[in-house]
Amino acid sequence: MFASMTIILVGVLLVLIIAASIFLKFQGKEEPAQGAYVSRVTLMTPAEQEFHRVLRSSLPVEHYQIFSKVRMADIVDVQKGMEKKSRTSALNRIISKHVDFLLCNPSDSTIYAVVELDDSSHSRQSQKRNDAFKNDTFAACAIPLVRFPVKTSYSPEEIAAQINTAFGR
Repeated sequence: MFASMTIILVGVLLVLIIAASIFLKFQGKEEPAQGAYVSRVTLMTPAEQEFHRVLRSSLPVEHYQIFSKVRMADIVDVQKGMEKKSRTSALNRIISKHVDFLLCNPSDSTIYAVVELDDSSHSRQSQKRNDAFKNDTFAACAIPLVRFPVKTSYSPEEIAAQINTAFGR
């Protein structure tokens, strides 16, 4: 009798422990409430829109296709053969970052270069680390990265010259 009561109590205790661990695992991971999201209305900031307009007029459409707000994980991949933990960590570093503009071949989407528009936020320490990570990552992948400071106006000739310099032209 005592042995069967002990088995029942241990069983109940195990069920409670499992239920508690499941509850704790999913606590705080509930689905966002209806209405938790709102439209950003525009994809690009006014500064990005102005730069994009001049960038488009600076580069011949038959040679360049311009994409905006592209995730780094869509441009570079994590090396195969890494340990799972290292691979996941590397992937997590690129999955939530994006670049301002991506220049590609319009016929086959071969990646030519990344273009970043640097505003005053790039003087913050956290942004400097982010910029250094992007610089190092794209350099390691042999993808030119061209940076332009945010200005009130841009010269199409200067933009074209700086991009051509990145390609060694």
